[in-house]
This record gives sequence, C-alpha cells and structure tokens, in this order.
Amino acid sequence: MECDKYEIRALLRHYWKQKLKPAVVARKICKIGGKDTVNKPTAHRWFNCFNSGDLTLEDRSRSGRPPAWHIEVTREPVKNQPSKIYRSCRIVPHELTEIQAKRREEVCKILLTLPKGDHFIRCIVTCNEKWIYLNNTHMENQWLDKGQLPEPIAKRDNAKPLTTKVTRNKIEELGGIELLPYPAFSPDLAPSDYYLFRSMAKFLRGKKFESKGDVKNAVDKCLHLSPNNDFKIVKELAERWVKTIEYDGQYFEY
Repeated sequence: MECDKYEIRALLRHYWKQKLKPAVVARKICKIGGKDTVNKPTAHRWFNCFNSGDLTLEDRSRSGRPPAWHIEVTREPVKNQPSKIYRSCRIVPHELTEIQAKRREEVCKILLTLPKGDHFIRCIVTCNEKWIYLNNTHMENQWLDKGQLPEPIAKRDNAKPLTTKVTRNKIEELGGIELLPYPAFSPDLAPSDYYLFRSMAKFLRGKKFESKGDVKNAVDKCLHLSPNNDFKIVKELAERWVKTIEYDGQYFEY
C-alpha cells in the first residue's frame, strides 16, 4: 500500500520511540509501503530531529524553499496605498570611522585652496575601474513612499589597484602628472563614480551578454551615447568638496 509523507513520518516517530535504528526502520517501512517509500538518509534525518526534541511532522523552513505567497493578502495593502513606488537599495560605500571622515574633510579643504579657473578644471583627468557583469538583470528593490529614500546597504571598496607601487611608478615614469589628494572610501568625490559609472549601470541594467566582446561593445556604445558634459561634471567637484566639509566629512545626499 502507498503511504503519504505524514504517515511515513508518523511511522518513523513510532519506531523511534521503540528505539530501533534508522536503517532498520527504513527497511520496515519499505516493506509496508513498497520499495523506495523511504530511504536511510531520510530516516536518519528525522531521527536526528526527534532526538533534538522536535517531534512535529511538519516540513521545516529552509533556505531555497519557495515562500508561501498569498496574493489577496498582498493586494489589499497595495490597493490602499497606491502611492508606493519600487526603488533600488541605496548604496553606502563604507561606514566611515571618525578618522576617515576627518581625513575626507581635510582633503576637501586642501582641494578648495587650489585655483578654480577653467584651465585647472580642464586639466583634471579622473580614472577608475568598474566590474561589468555578463548578467545585469538582478537588482534588489523595495517598496517606498514617494520621495522616501531607500535603506542603506554597506558596500566596501578600497580600490587598491590605484594605490599600488606599480601604479605610482608608472605615473612617475610618465612625468608631468600632478596627483590631487584623494581620501579613501570617497566615490562621491570621484567623477567616474558619481556620474559615469552611475549612468553606465543604468544603461546596462536588465541586459545579458554572451561574451566579453559583447560587454565591450555595450560599454563603448554607452560612452558614445553619453552627453558631452564632462566639463560640467568635473566642475561639480568643487561643490562636492564644500558639501563634504559642511557634513564634517560624512557622506551626504546629492
């Protein structure tokens, strides 16, 4: 005769109370319900649950298990609050220590002492690296009220390739390059981060690529489509330096 899963578990618990071994119990149940009704690993798993004091026969919640989704329960609050919008999580580059925030403030004060003319702005070259994925379809989102900011998620990036000895030696070899001071954990003070990479992420969102060549072509297309306002973006740096000082070196919404 066939046994459903609760009958099988009830039999497992019954024989566990009789202090039989899991392998013996598995064979006994297979004689009752037929071959492959229950295997030894399953019997061992349930015996471990019973030994831990859990005598229930219900399924345990586990990672990867599809969540129970009640459409009607969800529909009502959404219907009552139609102003909710779907937004991506806000990225906070790093939880700044007091020393790191102070360093950001100090560097911005130094930078503000430099000439602010157009010639100075046009001479600035910013560079950075960015990971581009073959699959750009996954994005964590959350429902928010209109105008509400997403909750922050910490993201840490030290950008070590930019400060290694090899990089420093190459800059010295090229000659004629003055390095502006740059505080650690400050993507909000790097034009490549706060403008270029942000617009690139928006362009790539939802796209899938089959090869590195496809990724390169997509990035090239993104760069060609970007409006020619590099001067304006770099000029915005001074405004960000001032804002950083106003916030005592902490991150700010811009």
